[in-house]
Amino acid sequence: MLKERIITALILSLLIVLSLFLFTPVWFLIIFSIFILTGIWEWIDLCGVNNKVKYLLYFFNLIFISIILSEYLTLVYSGQINETLSNQTSYVLHDNLNILYFLFVLWFISLIFWFLVAPIQIIFYQIRKKNLLPKSPLFNSLVGIFLLWGFWSITAVMISGGLVGSVAYKYIIILPLLIVWGADIAAYFVGKKIGKRLLASNISPGKTWEGVMGGLIAGTSITLFLVYLLREIQHSLIINNPFFNLLNIITFKELLLLAFVTIIFSILGDLYVSIMKREAGKKDSGKLFPGHGGVLDRIDSLMSAFVVYIFFLIIFYSNLTN
Repeated sequence: MLKERIITALILSLLIVLSLFLFTPVWFLIIFSIFILTGIWEWIDLCGVNNKVKYLLYFFNLIFISIILSEYLTLVYSGQINETLSNQTSYVLHDNLNILYFLFVLWFISLIFWFLVAPIQIIFYQIRKKNLLPKSPLFNSLVGIFLLWGFWSITAVMISGGLVGSVAYKYIIILPLLIVWGADIAAYFVGKKIGKRLLASNISPGKTWEGVMGGLIAGTSITLFLVYLLREIQHSLIINNPFFNLLNIITFKELLLLAFVTIIFSILGDLYVSIMKREAGKKDSGKLFPGHGGVLDRIDSLMSAFVVYIFFLIIFYSNLTN
């Protein structure tokens, strides 16, 4: 089982990294949208809604993301989003940018959830072994849909840089991926080797505090190494881009904070989805990946970590420009 898990993880990681650099931004966004739709299907299935409601919800999500994706790509190729990113006045005044505002609203809703609702829900479930949120299958399905929409929307906004010619989106995306995956692998092996104190026994008995510390150390080390590497890439290629400029002057304390919140919220995402699986009486969200379960099992930590990671990047960049 362990060998199968490691091989699957390595193949998935390699495929995602290669797709970032080999596919065009449009194709990467389409592939990512398929992943999100699969995750939505698995989440709805975990919530236990009846088949009629399940298919209606999924059909609505399929149509919704298709429309948003179509409108968004039209905006990008028309040059309006490019204009927006370089000119804040046109950002505010342009009548056709409702789609961009909407994507940011979806992201902000998921951000509020991960900051305020998820930690309380996890603590409450660990202490009382009860779900703080309503047990309604439809309600919990909608919660998951909004969380996955938030993850999709902010990723789409980041990819827009690639659609208008910037390479920075690749590194904006790949940085948290490698941080979270590295931390997850380290936490798994450290927890297996020396883990004794359980992190959340009522939610995920396999996670330990020792594993969390191992993940934090590994994830922080990966962050420092990757930022150093990206700085060298910027200097060698002479890239003038807000993201690379930020990484070039970001302080050591800010890097540590970025790594810390990314890893901590990846754990929160993992634990929250574990509650959903526990309530559904399932070990995995699906069976798509050998040793890893479904798509939701692979992106549960990323959908929380990436949302928060972008928030802190925006804060650091705002401090840079002020």
